[in-house]
Amino acid sequence: GMFSERDLMSRVVARGLDPKTTPIGQVMTKEILVGEADETVETALAKMKQKNVRHLPVIDGNQLVGMASLPDLLLLEVTLKDEEIRMLTAYIHYVPPDASRRAGAGSGG
Repeated sequence: GMFSERDLMSRVVARGLDPKTTPIGQVMTKEILVGEADETVETALAKMKQKNVRHLPVIDGNQLVGMASLPDLLLLEVTLKDEEIRMLTAYIHYVPPDASRRAGAGSGG
């Protein structure tokens, strides 16, 4: 299972249970959504959105290899999109070196 600050607030404090004496096993999330190590950021974010979770244990086979958080994945997604925008902008504004000569030659000069 998994126990987060959200579980502490919603399953312990909000129910009036004592955090000092409440067993974690009694209040933890038992059905865990996991991500595979070879999944894309986009896939992981979609899973997290669908299940409304902010943390995603990442496994490789049966081995836990990490924990992805929503802020980390969103930052990575923004970074990847920024790089894509830079590449597309450079492509759009790229003028081949001989293009200006061809344009001048066709103008009757």
